[in-house]
Amino acid sequence: MITTKHDTTTDAEIQKNALNALKESLGVTGMLRFLEQFDYGGSGDYTAEKY
Repeated sequence: MITTKHDTTTDAEIQKNALNALKESLGVTGMLRFLEQFDYGGSGDYTAEKY
């Protein structure tokens, strides 16, 4: 539900809160394993694929 109160949370604060929540619920190792799922490691050839 959308609230009428203006949200002044910055992107940096959201990222910090999210990382803290992940760390608290999964532990440091679990948090890192979760985040690694979104790192595609720079695979592929960007120069060839951009065209």
